[in-house]
Amino acid sequence: MNRYVWKFFLISVLLINFLIPVPGMTQTGPGTSQSTGTITISGVVFDKTIAINGRTCALIGAGLLRYRVVFKGYVAALYLERGNASGEVFKDIPKSLVIEYFHAIDAQAFISSTRQGFMNNLSREQMEAIDQRAKTLYSLYRDVKPGDRYSFTYMPGIGSQIALNGKILGTISGLDFANAMLSIRLGPNPLDQTLKKSLWGSSEIGY
Repeated sequence: MNRYVWKFFLISVLLINFLIPVPGMTQTGPGTSQSTGTITISGVVFDKTIAINGRTCALIGAGLLRYRVVFKGYVAALYLERGNASGEVFKDIPKSLVIEYFHAIDAQAFISSTRQGFMNNLSREQMEAIDQRAKTLYSLYRDVKPGDRYSFTYMPGIGSQIALNGKILGTISGLDFANAMLSIRLGPNPLDQTLKKSLWGSSEIGY
């Protein structure tokens, strides 16, 4: 194989496996309703409403994250307790961020990207306040394969429940921790501005 072709092939594999964000990411909005109760984005189906600890939460927004324009990374969906607008996402209300992946990712990659997301959006004091709980989160991460779905669900008075394909991995206390997790994609310096807009629309969010 021509060495230049081989080099391009190796770079492509690395980008797919490690999902390193680069300029040129694009997302799409919720897409076309499959039925009155679901939406479909790039073949991934999300319910329009979910139940969180007995309270109904509605889909606020969803988007497809792409890498290098052509590589699909994942689809994410944001839910808030029914009756709440996107601008209330950081309030003490039930909420959930659900992400389904198109490629395999190892646990260490999740740890690295989460740590960087915290650093990009939290003050030193906020980082110190959640430090031990962040370490607990890192211990919960598992490798994912294509089609796997992580959910980060906050319940007032209980904390943030982390689940993989519906299996609960652990629960971490504190609204501040839940909001730190959301800030990775919805904070002042999110992973990608277009994905942020896809998840919560055009209204401003204060954090």
